[in-house]
Amino acid sequence: MEPRLLLALCGLTYRNPPENVALRLARGKEVPIRDMCRELLRLSDTGELPCGELRHWEWETFSRLMHTEIDIIRYINRNDSSGFVGMAFRDKRGQIVAAMRGSETSMGCAPNDIDWVDNFAAPFSVSVQYQDAEDFANAFPTDNLTLTGHSKGANNALYALSVAMNESARAVVFNGQGFACDFFHAEQRRTLRQRGVNYVVADDLVGALLCHPENRIFVRGKPGVNPHAPEAFEFHDNGNPIPAMRTLRSRAIDLASRAALPLLRRWAHAAR
Repeated sequence: MEPRLLLALCGLTYRNPPENVALRLARGKEVPIRDMCRELLRLSDTGELPCGELRHWEWETFSRLMHTEIDIIRYINRNDSSGFVGMAFRDKRGQIVAAMRGSETSMGCAPNDIDWVDNFAAPFSVSVQYQDAEDFANAFPTDNLTLTGHSKGANNALYALSVAMNESARAVVFNGQGFACDFFHAEQRRTLRQRGVNYVVADDLVGALLCHPENRIFVRGKPGVNPHAPEAFEFHDNGNPIPAMRTLRSRAIDLASRAALPLLRRWAHAAR
C-alpha cells in the first residue's frame, strides 16, 4: 500500500470501533473498513461519537477509506493495562497491515496517562507496550505484512519489526520517536535499516529524538499545521510523501537528546 493510505489507516486506529463494529470483531468476524468509517461519520454528524466529533482531516480521510476494498481483521485494545491498541487490515490482494495507535491521554479519551508515562520511561528501560506490539506482529508470521503506526505507534511498529518472526515483514511509519542508542543489537539494527522506513516531517521534534537505526526520510509538512500531527504530511499525487530538507531545530533536538540520555540515566541510577 502507498504511504498515504498507510497513514490513513494509522489515523483510523486513533478511533475505537463503534459498538456494532466492535461486537462483530469481538466475535471473530472480519468487517469491511467502509462499515466502520460510515458509522464514525454518522455518529459524528449526530453528535453521538465518543471522544468528540471528527476533525476535518479525519472526516476527509475516513470518507476516502469508505471507497477502498479493505477489511478489518483484528482489533486489540489494552487501554486498561499496557495502553497498547492495534488494528489489522487486509486488502483484496491479501496484503496485511498491522497498525498501532499512538499516544493518548486521560484529557482526551484514554482511561489513564500510561502512554505518556511510558514515552518518558522507555528510553531508560523497555516500553511496557513492546511485548504487546511483538505479539501483534507475530500473529501474522508468514503473511505479506506491513507494520505501521504514527508517533508512539510508529516506535512500537519499528520495535516489532526488529523482533518479528515474519522475515519478510517491513515497517512504514510516521513521525516515530527514536530509541536509546544502545537498545538494539547488531542484527536488529540491520533489520531496521533494510526493512524499516520512518517518514518524519522536517520540523517534527518527536521524530528527531534519540537514535534511529531505521531509514529515516524527512518530508514536507503543511504550513501552519502542527508538524507532529498526521495531517501535517504533504504527498505527491502517487501517494508518496514529498521530500524536504531537515530543519536546524530538528538537528539540534537530535543531538541534544542523544547527549542528554546517558546523563539522565546516571542521575536516575544515583537517585535510587
